[in-house]
Amino acid sequence: DAPRFTLDTSGASSLPLVRVLVETNLVPSNSEARRQIAQNAVSVDGEKVSDPKAELPAGTHAIRVGKLRWASVVLS
Repeated sequence: DAPRFTLDTSGASSLPLVRVLVETNLVPSNSEARRQIAQNAVSVDGEKVSDPKAELPAGTHAIRVGKLRWASVVLS
C-alpha cells in the first residue's frame, strides 16, 4: 500500500504539483521538485509530468517520484 496523504486545497480547485511533492515529503525542497519534474522523474496517475508549473485538480492521485518514492494523495 502507498502512503496516503490528505491535503486541503483551501477552496482552490487545484494545487501546484511542486507544493504537493514537498508537502508529502516525496522531495525535500521546491527546487528539487522542479528538478525531478524537468528530468521526467515524476508521474501522476501513470502519466509522466514535464511541466514544473503543473497543477493537480481536486481528487485522488497516485504520485511517483523516481522508482522508489510514491504516495496516494487526496486533494479536498
